[in-house]
Amino acid sequence: MRRLITIIFFTFLSCVENKNSVVIASEFFEKLKNDNKAVLIDVRTPEEFNKGHLRNALNVNWFDENFEKNLKIFSKDLPIYVYCLSGGRSSQANEKIKSMGFENVFELEGGILEWRKNNLPESKIENNLNNSLTVADFNKL
Repeated sequence: MRRLITIIFFTFLSCVENKNSVVIASEFFEKLKNDNKAVLIDVRTPEEFNKGHLRNALNVNWFDENFEKNLKIFSKDLPIYVYCLSGGRSSQANEKIKSMGFENVFELEGGILEWRKNNLPESKIENNLNNSLTVADFNKL
């Protein structure tokens, strides 16, 4: 019984901790606006990213086999802000990023769809992905 209570307690704590890092769109916007050290990561595919993304976002595709490796370039003491389309991938990325030792991770609740519902600023780029610099090429530089 004592073991069951301990398991429930730690499960509750991890849920509370996770919920604190999930932020509604307006709060996410304010945090980003006031945090000059923020690293903003869009975990969608490059094709999705090109259709519109948050300003100053870096595209680190969740489905890329080098996802974890691509995040290792960032200092673990920097605040990481993460989002996707609707929250599924960013939730998984949030957990992965925390497991890598990043302590200040904030996830946009509802993803960019929720961001758009709140009419918050967004960027769009038109580029030819065939001529784009990959993360691997960037790291070589």
